[in-house]
Amino acid sequence: MKYDRLWERLIEHLDELGGVREVPGGIEVSFERPDGAGQSVEIRMTPRSWDDFIITMYGTGDPSVTTIEAKVLATPIGKRYLIFDNYDWVPHETRVSC
Repeated sequence: MKYDRLWERLIEHLDELGGVREVPGGIEVSFERPDGAGQSVEIRMTPRSWDDFIITMYGTGDPSVTTIEAKVLATPIGKRYLIFDNYDWVPHETRVSC
């Protein structure tokens, strides 16, 4: 099974939260929390690892069927990074290589 533009589709999907930019080793998502405070979360994942993740875990190219958006929004303040580890997105305080 092959899906085109998986990484771009992820960026477009997350951009609906506020703002997205590619950074070395991932994507940074900036958004406004319900209390009005701004927050940025860096998802530590390469385009290839995203392709493998979404196709293996979900069998689709649609990022809206994943939990990534909810995980970004639920990332606690002070834990700026989201790392995919042991089949789940885990908030971290420090950048971890992907």
